[in-house]
Amino acid sequence: MHRCKDRLPTERIFEKLMKNAFFRQIDKQLLTTMINNLWQYEITASEVLLKEGKIDGNLYVIISGRVLVSKEIDNVKTTVNELGPGEMVGIHSLLSGVQCTATITALRSTRLLIITRETFKNHIANSPQSLLEIANIGIRQALGKTTTGYQGMSRCSITLLPAGNYGNIEQFIANLEPEISRYGQAVFINEQFIIDSALFGVTQINDQTVDEITQVIEQLEDQYPYLIYIASDTLSVWTQLCIRLADRVLAVADETDNPSLTQAESAIFSEWAHVYATKELLLIHDRKKPYAFYREAWTKNRKIDRLYHIREGNVKDIGRIARFITGNSLSLVLSGGGAKGLAHFGVLRALKELNIEIDCVAGTSIGALFAGLYAVDLPHDRVYDTIKKRLTSNYSITDFTIPTKALGSGKTLENILIDCFTEDLVIENLWKPLFCVATDLSTGQISVLDKGRIWRAVRASASLPGIFPPLVDDDGHILVDGGILNNLPVDIMSSRLRGDGKIIAVQIEPQHSDYSYQGNIDESNSVIHKLTKQIHDNNEFSQSHLPNIFLTISRSMMISSYLHSEEMLKQATHSIIINPMDYHILDFKEYDKIINIGYNTAMYELRKLLKYLA
Repeated sequence: MHRCKDRLPTERIFEKLMKNAFFRQIDKQLLTTMINNLWQYEITASEVLLKEGKIDGNLYVIISGRVLVSKEIDNVKTTVNELGPGEMVGIHSLLSGVQCTATITALRSTRLLIITRETFKNHIANSPQSLLEIANIGIRQALGKTTTGYQGMSRCSITLLPAGNYGNIEQFIANLEPEISRYGQAVFINEQFIIDSALFGVTQINDQTVDEITQVIEQLEDQYPYLIYIASDTLSVWTQLCIRLADRVLAVADETDNPSLTQAESAIFSEWAHVYATKELLLIHDRKKPYAFYREAWTKNRKIDRLYHIREGNVKDIGRIARFITGNSLSLVLSGGGAKGLAHFGVLRALKELNIEIDCVAGTSIGALFAGLYAVDLPHDRVYDTIKKRLTSNYSITDFTIPTKALGSGKTLENILIDCFTEDLVIENLWKPLFCVATDLSTGQISVLDKGRIWRAVRASASLPGIFPPLVDDDGHILVDGGILNNLPVDIMSSRLRGDGKIIAVQIEPQHSDYSYQGNIDESNSVIHKLTKQIHDNNEFSQSHLPNIFLTISRSMMISSYLHSEEMLKQATHSIIINPMDYHILDFKEYDKIINIGYNTAMYELRKLLKYLA
């Protein structure tokens, strides 16, 4: 941390502090006096301001930039909050004089005011109302809330960086600009813009003019929702400034170019690079390609948080990227539910008819199947015919066999999935991001499948224990149905997107009103006769038929994850709950009826949501 040579004007700092309820109640003359006598400091991206467990005792006010609040929970670094201009950090240590309860790290170059404990006592501590307000702010921050209305996850500062030997960045920007403008006014800033604009008053960009340029950029950040910096492929003073100011760095490349790192990329994407901004790579492909099919050399030497693929000049693809980088993406999470999950197909049909674009999709069990189908973007008629033919045939999807690993062989399920996704198509080559959730029996944890062949990821996610054999992954881990631990992975979606955008969660209700049995189990019957009868009795169960093993296992698993799904629905931005209550989890032959229930429910709910999704 170093003291700023150039102090921001008092009136500008005053405006920023007025975002905070604590400062609004302080006498204006007293606050102005305080501002004039406080030191201004700057911390660089990835620099730690406060360390959890250490004693500091000062109060820090953020004037510009962003900081991350994190805590060690069970030896894992966990993000608690993200704070911006007008917010305060160090409240707990200031009031109590004890160790800091969280670590504060700069996400980008951040300017601060420092209020020492002595200054606080002299000017503020004699006001009981002020003490109450500052304690309240500290509590809200600990709960992951802000007090100024600032939303750090909006990511307003984005640096575009040519990767490889990409030389068409200006054309990419021309395509991107109108798509970003749908969500707010953006200013695109390159070196020439700095020199030509009277705002900056400089004729060159060097170490002597950086502070002056930074001050003007901080003013622009207050006026515009999105600042887009265009860096060069060399590690010039300008490129270094672009990196310092970025909330996210997006490297852009033509997939057919040389994938070697540029000088600037080496400073950002290497293992030892201290860049806290979200680091992403966008590969541009031939517009006629059905899928991306990119070379691994692009990601081998680049430590990135996310990879995007777009087709050159494709407006939908560019629109999706604009939504991602401005924090306006729309994601879809689909739950498991057996045959009742066929309703998801109706949801996909409703989304298409209402022209609602989904940018990222995920699912569990049968939800993983339909998430994959949406990501692959096959024609609806083809998907409908393929799935219906397989699921409504006279052959059981379970392929009953000698139950050594499971009751079924899983071959029919695998054939369905290969028909839908082909043998070799991998998740990494899809235009839209996709992940499926499975349960890893080897570790007892959730396995997030976002790489490898799609059909295998869906197969793992839908491997109902005891019914289908587990899937063994490349590391030898045994994977079964994801619904055991997470039937509606909204939390995983939110974490992977770092809070960006909105999430629609679709939950299939597990209840069945007739799941009861009032007869007596006749133990005098042949065991083989009873087993055969129960396994093959896939008609709707009633009080006169004891549910078969498939129904019992499926319902037990769904009930076990239901309470977790309730919590996931609360975390979603929007939710659609579908209850095909007249059908059960084996009613695959009721294909059309269940799909129509999903379609009608989704159309009703999505029409209500359209004004919020715009």
